[in-house]
Amino acid sequence: MLQNPLVLIIVAAILVFFATSLFGFWELRLPEGLNRMASKSYTGYFGTLFMGLTLGLVAAPCIGPFVLGLLTWVASMGSPWLGFLIFFTLSLGLGLPLFLLAIFSGKIKKLPRSGEWMLWVRKLMAWVLVGMAAHFIRPLLPETWGSSSWR
Repeated sequence: MLQNPLVLIIVAAILVFFATSLFGFWELRLPEGLNRMASKSYTGYFGTLFMGLTLGLVAAPCIGPFVLGLLTWVASMGSPWLGFLIFFTLSLGLGLPLFLLAIFSGKIKKLPRSGEWMLWVRKLMAWVLVGMAAHFIRPLLPETWGSSSWR
């Protein structure tokens, strides 16, 4: 079903659409109310809860399909200890970067500021998206185009 030409064209169009954003043709912004709420500094237990809920909303669509596939694989093995070890490793991989970010949050001010280098990185990522779009439509191209486009 995912090799349907219509699906491939839609996926490629979405990738090119987002690439145009990285090239600077348009910009996607959050509504002003959400911007104001996110820019406030929340402290104490409420701040911790707010940041955890925000991270959960952002991370769930990204990690959810992977966790479902991993859960299915672990269930097919039938070993609770191996399943525990696999998911413990996953939790370390997800939590350790956040833990390090929390420890070194005072050093964030020393990171380089956005500037000309950030525009270069944005354009590089835009070309990566364009390349992925070309990869998705490659099966739809004639054989001579598909093989010569990667040389």
